[in-house]
Amino acid sequence: MKRMKDVLEELSPGFITSGEIVRALRNSQGFTLKDIEKMTGLSEQWLSSLENDRSSLTVKNARKISAALGVNPFSILFPNGENIKDKEIQRIERLREKLLKEKKAS
Repeated sequence: MKRMKDVLEELSPGFITSGEIVRALRNSQGFTLKDIEKMTGLSEQWLSSLENDRSSLTVKNARKISAALGVNPFSILFPNGENIKDKEIQRIERLREKLLKEKKAS
């Protein structure tokens, strides 16, 4: 079985999505979507949607998939090694800072 580093190196450099890492890990082990469905109870359709970045990954499903693929859920939830902050998360953090300042001022 390939190491996580080897799988990531096969993918394009830069940002990698959870769906892309799931597909890469699944393919590197020779599993089909049906195999993962059998192990996890998650439908082939949903797994395909995840791999194509049309579905969001929950912690519960990440745990199931990572157990089936033999990796730590962190590898699937944060395939880039960190929590990449998208625009929505950045907006929420700015609002949080603003509210904290307002509360300190009052």
